[in-house]
Amino acid sequence: FVGVVNWIIKNFTLLIIMDISKVTPEEKLKICRKYFIIGCFALPFVWFVNVLWFFRDAFLRRNPPPPPKLRTYVGGSMIGFLIWLSVLIIWTCVYQTQRVNWGSAGIKISFVLPSGIP
Repeated sequence: FVGVVNWIIKNFTLLIIMDISKVTPEEKLKICRKYFIIGCFALPFVWFVNVLWFFRDAFLRRNPPPPPKLRTYVGGSMIGFLIWLSVLIIWTCVYQTQRVNWGSAGIKISFVLPSGIP
């Protein structure tokens, strides 16, 4: 149990406060890959963090050159996050404008039922 708690604390701390300037390129690639895979399990916020942390290293920095796979993972994270964000925005717009027209189905999928005239 103590090992699990220590692992959670270590990884949560990595997510919140991480100085990637002191990390070797190989370790950056390992972290970037882990975050890309975690994002594939319907956690697009992790993709967003991946892009924020590693975009500069993958696309802007030339010395030392980034590992070739780093661009793949960062680019995949960026594309995945943008697709997810687009779907979320489209769904929100459709739901907000069409919920009333859906009748009882619109009410059943509502978390908070607005009061007043639709």
